Amino acid sequence: MSIWSRAPFLRIIIPFTVGILLYNFNLPLNVFNLNIIILIFALIFTAFSIFQSKKLVSFSNMPLFGVVFFFAFLSIGLLISQKHDIRNAPDYIGKKDIQNGSQKLLVQIMNEPEPGNTYIKTSCHVLSVQNQNGNWENAEGKILLYLEATDSTQIPEYGNTLVLNSYVQPIQKPLFNSDFKYNEYLANKNIYYQSFVRSTYWSIIDEGQGNPIINFSLKLRRNLLSILKEELGAGDEYAVLAAMLAGYRADLSADMLKAYSGAGAMHIMSVSGLHVGVIYVLLIFIFGLFPGMKKKLWIKAIFILLSIWLFAFITGLSASVLRAAVMLSFIVIGEALGRKINPFNSLAAAAFLLLLFNPFMLFEIGFQLSFAALAGILLLYNPIYKAIYVRWKFADKIWQLMAMSIAAQLATLPFTLYYFGQFPLYFLITNILVVPLSGVVIYAGIATVAFSFIPWLGDGVSWIMIWLARIMNGIVQAVESLPGALISNIYIHPIAALLLAGIIIAIAIMLIKKKIRALYPALAFVALFAMMQNIEKRQNLNEEFFLLIKDGDRHIALYKEGRNFYAFMPENTTYIPSNFVSSRISKYKERNGLIFRIVGSKYKENQIFTKGQFSQIKDIRILIWNDSNNPQNMEYIPNVDLAVKSGGGYFSAQSFEENIPAKLILHNFGSNMTLEKSLKELREWKVSL
Repeated sequence: MSIWSRAPFLRIIIPFTVGILLYNFNLPLNVFNLNIIILIFALIFTAFSIFQSKKLVSFSNMPLFGVVFFFAFLSIGLLISQKHDIRNAPDYIGKKDIQNGSQKLLVQIMNEPEPGNTYIKTSCHVLSVQNQNGNWENAEGKILLYLEATDSTQIPEYGNTLVLNSYVQPIQKPLFNSDFKYNEYLANKNIYYQSFVRSTYWSIIDEGQGNPIINFSLKLRRNLLSILKEELGAGDEYAVLAAMLAGYRADLSADMLKAYSGAGAMHIMSVSGLHVGVIYVLLIFIFGLFPGMKKKLWIKAIFILLSIWLFAFITGLSASVLRAAVMLSFIVIGEALGRKINPFNSLAAAAFLLLLFNPFMLFEIGFQLSFAALAGILLLYNPIYKAIYVRWKFADKIWQLMAMSIAAQLATLPFTLYYFGQFPLYFLITNILVVPLSGVVIYAGIATVAFSFIPWLGDGVSWIMIWLARIMNGIVQAVESLPGALISNIYIHPIAALLLAGIIIAIAIMLIKKKIRALYPALAFVALFAMMQNIEKRQNLNEEFFLLIKDGDRHIALYKEGRNFYAFMPENTTYIPSNFVSSRISKYKERNGLIFRIVGSKYKENQIFTKGQFSQIKDIRILIWNDSNNPQNMEYIPNVDLAVKSGGGYFSAQSFEENIPAKLILHNFGSNMTLEKSLKELREWKVSL
């Protein structure tokens, strides 16, 4: 029996996924109308075929049915993507006049806010917008909010309704090819705008509860975190367990995140199928203690399903948790019905159901890594495990774990290189030691919560939990500190990532089918991979641009030409770049192999000249004025192409614009109509030269 017969959902998920991918090419409206016609034709054709034929309609006895079936689900993928895209809504905020000046909005908080040092970060649904006539209009859309907070500010909660007055800006594209593509990450969540709101310009007008199920889950998570913090303290042990049990990573230190990332153990910190599987095994063990439950399969199934999905809601419904929860649901229901579940069919069905609910989940990193890892284990584990025979039972168990880790790592390699540009060299050591220990840590964490109300027993379990977490953290930090633990700066082009996937698939076919012919396409993919990487390297090298980055209350200027990367930083200032800006610059420099050069107050080299706050790049003359006061005798300032002013009030900016002889002026209030954007709004600005 072929894989297609054993896993029929594979026939569905492939064309359905193709339809979702095609939607991202911004097809014209007539294509969607054509797909509706195709879908209607497919339904009529299927109904007619079943009515006319005595045999069951199948791909084998009616090839045309297979073609119609493929295009039908491709059309469904396209149409569902169009329906899910908030930009197609009639009252979408992007279709309203929201970018010209400050806007008054009525919004509802859609997740649990994350308090920071000065801002509260959250996302919201837009309910209505006040137009220029002062009337409220219905609106749809999502906005990423940064709410300025003071010590006396009431932190909003999920479901609260807020009224705010602020500028609404599109999410900007990344400046550097080494930057995380935050705009794409948010677009997958249907968020295309953001707003920074001052503390005096927002207020809570209704403390609504939102969705009761989500609200209940968030309250459970808050109680869980409160118990863990009370029992374990506020150290790294609590932060790690909060991430593993509740999906809460706000308290993780930068050093701990770096250690887990460098050791190849980030999948332990991110709630995933591993954690859901540990919970499932615990539930099976508990039911095994009651022999009478063996006959009451549906009671057992319902309890397990409720527990798994409650855990999924508490941890935030990430793509990896959803995948595991859906697949385990199939297994539990199948056992209750007395049927054996094919893992490939379960994997494809889980993907189909999740994408049917949210087609943009296909582009989320967690979704891709989760499904790729499990597909890799299902396909590659056996060939890798059988390649080496281990006689001793204990050593064989270790080899099984190693084979599983290698299979998952190979399957996810194209994604990790494309998204993160790094590879943990000692991932096998980490997984052998930490993965089994992480299961024990999760069980100890559950016991800590369960026995927290019993004084002596609760204290004893908490003590054990703290030491288990310390041992796990210590192992991870020790592996991360080994020489050459992390190979970094190996980013690849998206097409190169597909070619790398092709190489891995071709080698896998060669191992599984034992056919040397599969090596030929692998070698072809290797040649194309090298060519694509070389093309991208040349393109990045030839890129030339000038950009401004807002850093605190000032803007710094950067210029890139060939291998040279210039930063304009006068020596007579006390300005020190923030860690955020300096790390971005350093990462971009290292990824592209650039030579970093500091341009001071007096500088002359090739076609770059500076004196004071005046600069000239080739034939472009620039004035960067970072003082709050305006220059004296502005009428005597020579003509410039670009004048930039950070700091100062509105009247200072207005005077600057009126008196500085420049073709383009950027300042904090942006009244200059040439650009129609202020520096305060833009935060970052880039122009190719």
